[in-house]
Order: sequence, then C-alpha cells, then structure tokens
Amino acid sequence: MIVATYSFAQAHRLAIELILEHGDSIPTDYDKPDEPLSLDLPMMIEVTEPWNPPIFSKCVWDSPEGLWAYRDEVLYGIHDHLVEKLGYTYHSRIEKQIGGVLLELQRNPYTRRAQAITWMPEIDQVSEYPPCFQRAWARVRNGKLDLHTHWRSRDMLKAWGSNVFAFAHLHKNWAEVIDCPIGVYREFIDSAHIYGRDIETARKFAQRPDWEWPLAKIQ
Repeated sequence: MIVATYSFAQAHRLAIELILEHGDSIPTDYDKPDEPLSLDLPMMIEVTEPWNPPIFSKCVWDSPEGLWAYRDEVLYGIHDHLVEKLGYTYHSRIEKQIGGVLLELQRNPYTRRAQAITWMPEIDQVSEYPPCFQRAWARVRNGKLDLHTHWRSRDMLKAWGSNVFAFAHLHKNWAEVIDCPIGVYREFIDSAHIYGRDIETARKFAQRPDWEWPLAKIQ
C-alpha cells in the first residue's frame, strides 16, 4: 500500500485509515489471551514537503518534552549509556556510520552508497526485542536531499509519530551538514500494524477533526 502526501500529519492519518480498512488480521509475539488480532499491512509512505507546512500528527503517545528527548536519543545518543539494559538504541547502532554517510554524500551527492544499518544478526536474530528501524539511505535528487528509512515492523498508532519526529530532524541535520535543501522523506515498512488492543482507539483517532499539530506548538 502506498501513501503519498505533503505532510507527516496527513500521512499518519491516511496510514491508519488504510490499515483499518485493508489490514490483514495477523497474530503477534506480544498478544495477550483473548485480545483481537493485530491489523497488518506492508506500506510505503512518501512525504513530499516534510517541513512545509511544518506540521506533525497530534496522534502521538508522548509529551512535547518526550518527543524532543526521543529526537535527542536518535540524533545525539543521550540514552546510549543504557544500551546494556535496553539492548540497543538507534544512535548506538548507526553512530559510527554517520560520518561515512555524510562524507560519501559530500564526495558524490548522487551516490547510491550513503546508508547506515542497524541490524546485527548475531544479536538481533535471537533477541526478544530487536530494532524495528533497519536502514537509512540518503541521496541528492533534483538538488535536494531525500531520506529513505526502512522498517521491519512499525506500531503505526503509538510509535509512528515519535519515530518520524526524530527522523525528520535527522533528515534536516544531514541536509544542513552537506549544505543542501531538504527533499522527500520516504519510508518502506514490511509490517505497518495496529495492535488488536488498540484498534478501537485507532478508529477514534481516525475520526478526529483536529489531526494536525503545528510545529510551533512543540518547539
């Protein structure tokens, strides 16, 4: 399923509506007895103007302060000291790769080699909670820096809003480093899902008229 929009807020709403309408009922490793099955749908999301207008979704399971803390975790590793307890952070998995990504983009903005990966087979294949985010890939197209992120699994109701808040800032940060305008943000998701226990909540959110959240309110 493809979602193509101009903003993260619109993308979030459409993605949830599509999962509710077209998602397959599939059990997960985290279901509790007597819970409904999750709704699951492979998905590609394209946001053509991620910072214009600068709006995110109100459907975020976090406070504004929590969003900024999560951004700082992904970009700056403020929770890397907890890796032994948490198993991983996205920053700890890609930190040593970012310098090479940016150097490659500076060497050749049209490269197809500028990527950072998180998956560590010797650890993640047997982990109870392996990373959902798998890979970031960047390239200058039509004079702007596009960012692609690849996900094996995505809780579209409760995690997506926080995730894209952080990765939109990662996109912005990389564009600033290589002195390039921000281009399209794309995601490739193998399992875009809503857990069975959250389906009714998702239906209520899909009906909200006040879906978009001006960025000014969370700066």
